[in-house]
Amino acid sequence: MEPAVRLVPRSEGSAFSVFVSHATTDGPIAERIANGLQALGYTSWYAEWDLKAGDSIVTKIEAALSACDVLLVVLSQRSVASSWVNHELNSVLVKQLRGEQVLVVPVVIEPCEIPPILDDIKRVDLEGDFEGGFLKVWDAIRSHREQIARQARPTRPAPAKPV
Repeated sequence: MEPAVRLVPRSEGSAFSVFVSHATTDGPIAERIANGLQALGYTSWYAEWDLKAGDSIVTKIEAALSACDVLLVVLSQRSVASSWVNHELNSVLVKQLRGEQVLVVPVVIEPCEIPPILDDIKRVDLEGDFEGGFLKVWDAIRSHREQIARQARPTRPAPAKPV
């Protein structure tokens, strides 16, 4: 039996962000993912929630991408053909090349050709079992967040030796 999902409250001032990259037509499933992450305490950047009338789309997306810790790439036939999704993915890959710890999680929602740049990254399949796949996404994000938190903790100096 699977262990129950434990909700861990975020610490005050914690700025851990998940960007949900998707084709517009895949909005319903992308929103379902973003809603699930919000319920688990993660800040999810989802275009339909965060872009308001009059906003500069490019400026808002670039700001969200530069601040994100995780990029979920929702993969479908439409998203792999989308120049926006490709731009979002490339922006985050550049962050990785600069040494930033950004996790990229490909999330497959239907059979499609996986972009070659994602070939070596373990994917999550939501097509047959959304809930089971979502738990895998959540586990990857949770593990990444814990890894970043461990690395951010100051190390304690060794106790002084008596002379």
